[in-house]
Amino acid sequence: MRITRIFIAVLVGCVLTGLGCAKGPAEQALKAADEALAAAQPDVQPYVPDQWRMLNETVEAAHNDFEKGNYKAALDAAKAIPGRIDEAKTMAQARKDELAMFWQQMGSIVPMLLTTMGTKVSEGKIPPGMTREQFEAAKAEMANLVGLWSEAEAAYN
Repeated sequence: MRITRIFIAVLVGCVLTGLGCAKGPAEQALKAADEALAAAQPDVQPYVPDQWRMLNETVEAAHNDFEKGNYKAALDAAKAIPGRIDEAKTMAQARKDELAMFWQQMGSIVPMLLTTMGTKVSEGKIPPGMTREQFEAAKAEMANLVGLWSEAEAAYN
């Protein structure tokens, strides 16, 4: 009976000590996760905002576990965050590549369309079914479109 009580006391002490010992590693892992998240923001947030939001929620949940004294859960969550950040970076790079390819396609099509439309407008012939006012509005809008495209190219570059 006495040995059982001693065993239980030692077991409880080990469990409590183990929980307390996880505080330091959990705190360090959370700090590392925060730093990794901050470093990943420019690469991830603009391209995969949903993933960025989920990463922030995961880090916030890990901090909440830590504040509640659930150091093991906080440590486990914090250890998983760098892998999730790497996945998000991979997804963001894929999205960035996709957008770059789309921009290249648009870069070959839009100038050609603008040139063709500009030629038609500069001829001064009003297309059938269009009034003089509509044609003049189209000419003004054409100049606006050329300016917008130039701004878009400058912003991309």
